[in-house]
Amino acid sequence: MSIAVVAALAIFLGILYFLYGQQQKKHTLSRLVLFGLVLGSAFGLGLQLLLGEVMRPFLKLLNGLTLWDVAMLVFLK
Repeated sequence: MSIAVVAALAIFLGILYFLYGQQQKKHTLSRLVLFGLVLGSAFGLGLQLLLGEVMRPFLKLLNGLTLWDVAMLVFLK
């Protein structure tokens, strides 16, 4: 395993430990879910930015879409 993977796992375990510590402080379930959502999203975004690769076909598709196409996709959802 590379150093980046080991560092990512260490950060992930730190986030889990932090969330467990918040649970022991008797926070409400909704607050714990919010903490987990925010920390997990930030962790995932950080991993994607640091270790992820650009999906060229997806970006090519997005560049070809017009405003009308996006509106129709949102409407059909």
